[in-house]
Amino acid sequence: MREYFVSVFTLSLFFGLAEMLSYRGRAAVAERGALALMLIFTVASPLPALLSEGFTLPSFPEYGENGGSGEFEQVTADAVEQGLCRQIAERFSLKEEWIGVRCLGFVFEEMRAETIRVTLSISAARVDPEEIEEYVNGLGMGECEVAYEIG
Repeated sequence: MREYFVSVFTLSLFFGLAEMLSYRGRAAVAERGALALMLIFTVASPLPALLSEGFTLPSFPEYGENGGSGEFEQVTADAVEQGLCRQIAERFSLKEEWIGVRCLGFVFEEMRAETIRVTLSISAARVDPEEIEEYVNGLGMGECEVAYEIG
């Protein structure tokens, strides 16, 4: 495969060099046509081999192959936690460092958590926790609990 890319790259360089050095006139059209045909031939040359061998795409694991638990769920839960943290920070004019969000019992299929625990540092004490609970519950992603972290 490396040789293929090297040949396409080399021919492209040759094509550009020939274009720069050629005269502008009737011959330029013929030169461009010939060089374009060579480039097309080089790019298309591996197609017959691929088609005769039966070209197959690499397979990726299906969701649920490993019993339904794994990286997909964890990555999604982490992204939801970060997104909620960002939304709460913007909505209540807080710094994201003052907020911690954990999704407990996250269900990937429903994109919902049983409980969303929001932990606020003492720097965020000016915000009413009931307002945050109401806001997060209104998003429909799970039941919200707000707690303060002291220390």
